Amino acid sequence: MSIVLKESERLNKSISDFLRFVRPQERRPVAFDVAASLAETLDLLVNSAELTENHEILREIDPPSFQLVGDADQIRQVFWNLARNAVQAMPQGGVLTVRTVLDSGSYRIVFADSGRGISTADLQRLFQPFRTNFPSGTGLGMAISYRIVQEHG
Repeated sequence: MSIVLKESERLNKSISDFLRFVRPQERRPVAFDVAASLAETLDLLVNSAELTENHEILREIDPPSFQLVGDADQIRQVFWNLARNAVQAMPQGGVLTVRTVLDSGSYRIVFADSGRGISTADLQRLFQPFRTNFPSGTGLGMAISYRIVQEHG
């Protein structure tokens, strides 16, 4: 039931993010554990219909806790969008590796998948709204993620 509640909150947030894309809202920065948020997002993905038995998620989250100041909901949305895109790039299955590294005081998060890759032309248009390479995509996930990351500096 906890997963269902979290997923319904995420879906509600997706609708809000669509509206936010059209009409940007103010960030609500607070201190939060970004590593825990990342782990929770991956837990949701593992328990979602997005993943099949042919998909595997490897987690290399070190350190397992790191405090960050930002809008936790927006950052989780970035994680969800990146992970979902990675899974969609592996329609027959594959491995998504999510790795974190503490490097000179910066907490770096890396999403890597064994999917089909992306062409140079598509890479140049990656963050444009309403552009998608996936049949079920809206073309907003990466555009919203880009805006969120830019707003967080």
